[in-house]
Amino acid sequence: MSTDQPAQNLPRREGFISFPTPLVSTPPSIWYEIFGLWPPAEESRPGLTLHGGPGYTHDYLLSFADLCHSPANLTVIFFDQLGSGRSTHFREKLHDEAFWTEQFFLDQVTAVVNYLRIGQAYDVIGHSWGGMLGAAHAARQPQGLKHLVIAHAPPASKFWLQKYKEFRETMPEPHHQILLETRTIESSLEPRYLEAIGAVNRRFFMTCDPLPEGLVASYEDMGKDRTATLSCLGPDEFEWTGFMASWSIIDNIVDIKCKTLVLVGTNQGVDHDEAMALWRTRLLDHSFVKFPRSKHFSHWEERSKCMEVISEFLNS
Repeated sequence: MSTDQPAQNLPRREGFISFPTPLVSTPPSIWYEIFGLWPPAEESRPGLTLHGGPGYTHDYLLSFADLCHSPANLTVIFFDQLGSGRSTHFREKLHDEAFWTEQFFLDQVTAVVNYLRIGQAYDVIGHSWGGMLGAAHAARQPQGLKHLVIAHAPPASKFWLQKYKEFRETMPEPHHQILLETRTIESSLEPRYLEAIGAVNRRFFMTCDPLPEGLVASYEDMGKDRTATLSCLGPDEFEWTGFMASWSIIDNIVDIKCKTLVLVGTNQGVDHDEAMALWRTRLLDHSFVKFPRSKHFSHWEERSKCMEVISEFLNS
């Protein structure tokens, strides 16, 4: 497969899911798209993907549509979490801590599962924040969840912050000094800061050059409305605010009963050794695969191998 384009010549359908919530007066809408056979074949389980952020979009996950082909022959579902992409945005909810909560995102996963009527049997593939969200979903032991893929995601936010600070210390001047400065919403958009944090991302997050179109699309879309990211994480990559600042599932990892596959990258990337050890020692039924040439996006950096590993796991 190409290292950039998603799977081609697949049946696709998209739509919107109404998401009634007491948090707003008008029900927002969750946008979704399905790749592959729909409804799924009777013996097949659809795979529901969860993107990162909060605030990114489904676009950078589109390589997972490769799983629609043999040997997985999966139906793959993508959706944009509320506040991002084609789903409803909430610019008026900036820094509203009662609105932007883990439960808000968990309810969206449940809403998609219920609307598409896949609750009897489905798999979840989560990347980065999506892997953390997928783990939290699985810890609630939904009856029909059979397999969980946690891709490049720690069991607690503190590991992200530790890694970010390690990266900062390795950056040359003037980037190092710029990254030490406290960020505000306004200063996080200054060209010199964007250049410095961009240098961190290029060095520690991705080996593909040029970047895949889907990842570029996600970056650009997030730049149009940063409400979700600013509300859940804050403007400073090194000192988070919002619910993500203290997010953890460490004490609840043992509640994940479904088969779980953990994907990690090279030690030069963002996957923290201590964090990965917690998954390995506390998950009850798991597989663990390392991608030596990937930093954070093995579904692009080692695309073929990644799809082979996931296909084998989902068919186990």
